[in-house]
Amino acid sequence: MLKSLKNEGLKTIDDVLEHQHLNWDAEQHELITNGGVDVPTHKALVRSDNRSVLGVVGSGYTPVQNSEAFAFMDALVQEHSASYEYVHSFNGGSRMVVQAHIDNNFEVRKGDRIASYITMVNSFDGTTPFKVYFTPIRMFCTNQLGASWRNKQQSISVRHTVNARERADDAFKVLSSAQKYFDRFQELSRVLAQKSLDKKLVEEFIRQTMGEKDSTRHQNQVTEIMRLTEEGKGNGGGTVWDLYNGVTEYVDHFRIKNDEKRLASAMVGSGATLKDKAWTAALRVAEVN
Repeated sequence: MLKSLKNEGLKTIDDVLEHQHLNWDAEQHELITNGGVDVPTHKALVRSDNRSVLGVVGSGYTPVQNSEAFAFMDALVQEHSASYEYVHSFNGGSRMVVQAHIDNNFEVRKGDRIASYITMVNSFDGTTPFKVYFTPIRMFCTNQLGASWRNKQQSISVRHTVNARERADDAFKVLSSAQKYFDRFQELSRVLAQKSLDKKLVEEFIRQTMGEKDSTRHQNQVTEIMRLTEEGKGNGGGTVWDLYNGVTEYVDHFRIKNDEKRLASAMVGSGATLKDKAWTAALRVAEVN
């Protein structure tokens, strides 16, 4: 689980990176084979602090440093009551995730609180473009609900610029889009929390989310999801909202044993894709347009 920076009072991304010992740059290095032959079509990106290789990319790829990529968020932290709360690096820094909490919390049902976050992903391995997306986090179990940068309605693009005015404009655009997204998510999640389950509905949800596979592993996964639907934190087992959160809790806390790999999967990998499927399936079986 990520350690919160909530009480650290960090106001800039430079402060955050310094605090987490992640204030390095990605340097571009030419590639040469063991035989001394140049490789002009590709280059290596190397961490400036420990000289580890972050990734091999095409010669036309230009890295955006973390301090530059995330800097637009400073305006929201300093002027709009946002706060840097989580930061994590995956695969030795080849992917970086920063999450900032914004003041737009709500309850789906009494006591079931959702916190609103802006999540930013930067990478140096050429696999993931810089992206900003919106992440509802369920406070019962810190499930990151539908947290996937692949969802277009849940994400927004920003420019990379050193101009303070342009950064502030981008920050306001992100905040405005986030507020619209979370308002809609609140509306839809409350509908799911009122939709009762029946056997046919559950079977269709599982089919759309998990597919149809005749294997022990698949059945074990479904069994665990159903257990969490009924017994997971904040769940009662009676609604589509509980069913959806059975999947998110499974992905975020149980799907992969290794903590680092599970977190990476849940935030930017196959686990995030599975949560996307679960959200889409939940809306479909609840007949929400």
